[in-house]
Amino acid sequence: MKDKKLQAIQILMLILNVVGVLFYAAFLYYTTQKICNRYTAREFIEKVSTVPRNPGQLFVVITVLVACFVLSFCAREYAFSEDSRLGIATLIFDLIIGIVIVCLLDFNYNGILLLVSANIIAYTRAKRRKYYLVILIVATLLITNYELASIRLNLFNISDYIQYYDFEIQQYLLIGFNLVTCLNIILFIVYCVYVIEERTAVIDEVNSLYQKLSDTNRELNDANIRLQEYAILTEKVGRTKERNRLAREIHDSLGHTLTGISTALDACITTVEQSPTETKKRLEYIAEIARQGLEDVRRSVHELKPDLTDIGDLQHTLMKMIKNVNTVTNTRVYFESNLGLLKLGEDQENTIYRVVQESITNAIRHGKASEIWVKIQKTDTDILINVQDNGVGVDKLEKGFGLTHITERVEFLGGTVAFDGSSGFKVTAKIPIRWGENND
Repeated sequence: MKDKKLQAIQILMLILNVVGVLFYAAFLYYTTQKICNRYTAREFIEKVSTVPRNPGQLFVVITVLVACFVLSFCAREYAFSEDSRLGIATLIFDLIIGIVIVCLLDFNYNGILLLVSANIIAYTRAKRRKYYLVILIVATLLITNYELASIRLNLFNISDYIQYYDFEIQQYLLIGFNLVTCLNIILFIVYCVYVIEERTAVIDEVNSLYQKLSDTNRELNDANIRLQEYAILTEKVGRTKERNRLAREIHDSLGHTLTGISTALDACITTVEQSPTETKKRLEYIAEIARQGLEDVRRSVHELKPDLTDIGDLQHTLMKMIKNVNTVTNTRVYFESNLGLLKLGEDQENTIYRVVQESITNAIRHGKASEIWVKIQKTDTDILINVQDNGVGVDKLEKGFGLTHITERVEFLGGTVAFDGSSGFKVTAKIPIRWGENND
């Protein structure tokens, strides 16, 4: 979309050139008629080098050419898109009409070519095409200059017609002709200055945008570097967390298994002489627990993820673990749960399993408990885990590896856990239910 100020200047130049060209043609026709009416033609012809052949016909032709020029301008301005082929064709058409008008006026006025130049600057966007047309216009302006052309050509001079009038009228005529020429040049200069300012503003804006783009690109590079550093740090943290998780898995599974085996072997020692059959049965259970523990360790090491509930649902898995403890040890574990068909996420199931497993292991290994009560309750929002034993308890609680991992597991799921060693040892954990995910 062309700037309205540039468009206004072009229209002013168009009006000024139309007036100027018609004024020249009308002046020649009127003066010629006046000379003929006064019968002073011979005297006038003797003073000048040449005269137009037919000023009346010249006026009509120039009027038609000016009308064509105006129509071409309007078509280009309101009908054709900028830098289109039709627009370029109208520019060339204007140039041809301008040259013909200048030739018909015997090069006394070539200001219309400045308007053609302004149109070329306004409508031509392709640099190479614009340069070719501007060079053509400059060459045409030089060729159509009256002082240069009159050296080789026999041309009439508008000044000879002006001198036919009285001195006072000559002054007004000279002012009129010079005013048209000067105003045309001034408007062209203003037009060029405004175009230069506009292009400069566009260049400044482009430079500003380029600077912003450079700054943004620099910020993106910095962000990319920070992102790479963060990725390296995240990878390191991930490896550390995975090692810690693997350590927890091995501690929980292997520790529980070894505790059961150790306690069962102690019981076998006391019963081997009194009841070899019962001892043999316990040893078979010990072998089964050892094989299961070995399988758990292999799964933790090779797959790096616990998969404790593959054999069935959580409640079934807990009952199987508790049955093994009751079989191979002298400790009695009592289990109560109302989970029913509640479906939990794998991480939730594994956490519940590990909390119960580690609590039983600690009760047997450290608390020397003979009875353990495991109770799991489901509420509308949470799963409550209570593991209470009748062991020796503790006066001052110091979290070891097992209790620390219980805390980490529960808190990772957004839950809470508490320990009480005042009467035996009690573990109380609360894990929120994620309704709307896998739970129903």
